Amino acid sequence: MNKELHITHSLSSRGTLKEALKKRSINADVIAVCSMFEYAPIPHDFKETSLRYRSLKIEEITGFDKSEYCDGINWFINFDFSSYEKIVIWHGNSVDERLSLYLSCRLINRNLYSANIMMLKDKFSHLSHNPFVLPMDCCSPENMLSVYDRISLIGEEQKLACCDLWNRWSKSEASLRVINRDDDIVEVGVDYFDSYILNNCTNEFHDGAMVMGKTLCDTNFMTEDGFLNKRFMELIKQGKLIAEQRDLSNYKREIPQVDPEDFINNVNISSFALYKVKLA
Repeated sequence: MNKELHITHSLSSRGTLKEALKKRSINADVIAVCSMFEYAPIPHDFKETSLRYRSLKIEEITGFDKSEYCDGINWFINFDFSSYEKIVIWHGNSVDERLSLYLSCRLINRNLYSANIMMLKDKFSHLSHNPFVLPMDCCSPENMLSVYDRISLIGEEQKLACCDLWNRWSKSEASLRVINRDDDIVEVGVDYFDSYILNNCTNEFHDGAMVMGKTLCDTNFMTEDGFLNKRFMELIKQGKLIAEQRDLSNYKREIPQVDPEDFINNVNISSFALYKVKLA
């Protein structure tokens, strides 16, 4: 029992961390919780029926098939942690990463270590929004190695506090959770980011991708483009935005088959990359 185990919240952060550890020739395994805890009700238990219900709600809220997140959490809660000498939880202060930390403290009855990327805050002055949210996905391998050198033991009192926070949030029935200006997790409606989208639109058509990029920056990446894409579609269907088909003659990707309801005035609104948009 001499190998380290590192736990991240997403497949992308897992990949970057594996690259970082490889640079140092560190013998370690890296796994990802893949939970998307910012969306949908959080199960108060770990029964398969509860996890399946959560997956269906994620799909309903985001518009994408998220069944793998049920399987991912199910795999995580049944993972054998006993063969590792040192278990490290990587986290920033996003909703997903905080709740993944709380869940890990609740599940793993072992000494745990924290790799908190918020110690890198000064390196990201361009993310100076309030609230300041620094997701692990923003970090390079070099950033992660800097954090690795400052990994610290999670004390028993802190671990118990994390368990209490998990017990609290596992009762949440909200569709969406965000970080507020007091750096707290709060429950909000699914339309929370709509005002950000509308503020980035004008009376002239602009590429949906440009509006999406500006909205992600303005919200400090508290959500993902997949969720915002669903909100674009809802705003168009509500008549608050008008969409116009882009010239797709040079579009490199295959355009997937979509439901008839995803065509508005003969415009395919299934993806923000396919159209231009303006205020109604």
